[in-house]
Amino acid sequence: MDEITVDFIGVCTHIQRTEHLAPIPVPHRVVMINSDALGTVSRHHTRVEVCEGDRVLYRYDLDGHSVSIDGALDGAVTYDQHYLCAVPLLLREGFAESMTLSRHVIDSPDRTLMAGLIDLPNASFTAKMRPDGAAVGIATVQIEGPRRISIRQFGGSEVIHGFDVPPGADVVFTNSANPGEDDEIDFALNFLIAEPVPDITRMNSHRPCKQILPHTRHGWQSIGPGCSNTNFP
Repeated sequence: MDEITVDFIGVCTHIQRTEHLAPIPVPHRVVMINSDALGTVSRHHTRVEVCEGDRVLYRYDLDGHSVSIDGALDGAVTYDQHYLCAVPLLLREGFAESMTLSRHVIDSPDRTLMAGLIDLPNASFTAKMRPDGAAVGIATVQIEGPRRISIRQFGGSEVIHGFDVPPGADVVFTNSANPGEDDEIDFALNFLIAEPVPDITRMNSHRPCKQILPHTRHGWQSIGPGCSNTNFP
C-alpha cells in the first residue's frame, strides 16, 4: 500500500457526502468552479499539476474534466482539527436556509459550471491557512498499485490523459486568477454549487479561524484572500 498527497489551492469547493444535503456517489468530492459562471471575477486558471517541491513535472489545464487517482482504495474520509478550523463551512456563511446542491454537482457535471472535479474514495484531510486568510486543503490518499492520475472528460469513461506521480511528488489542483487579480469576491464562486444560487451580496466575509500555519508547497503564494477552499455542508 502507498499514499499520494493532494493539495487544493484557490477556489476548491469540498463536498462531504450526506444522505440529504449532499447525496454524491463518493465520500468526498472536490469541485473547481468555472469562473466564467460569475462574470464579476477575474478569469481563473484551473489546472492539475504533479509537483516535486517547487518543480512542476506535469501540468494539465482543466475545462470540463474529472480527475481520478488510480488505485485509490475504498475507505473512510477523515478531517483533522486544522481542516475543521481553517476551511470555511458554506452553511455557516449566512445561507443555511437556501443551500441545496445543484444537480450538476451531484450527478450531471457541466463544464459551464465546473472546470474540474476529483472524487476521493478515501482521504485524510488537513488544511493550512495563508496569512491573508485563504485556506488550502491537503488530502493524503491511500492507494494500491502504480502512482498515477487519470483525466477524463465529464461524462466520459475513456482516459484522455494520465500522469505518473513519482515518489516524493504531490498532486496539486489550482483554481485561481493571475497573481494580483484575486479579490474577496472570488469567494462567492463557491456558492455557485447551490441551486438556486443564493444572494451573494449577503456574503459574510468573517472567517472564524485565524490560526496561521506554515506553508511551503508549490503555488501557495500565488492566490489572494478570497481565493479559498470551502466545505459543504
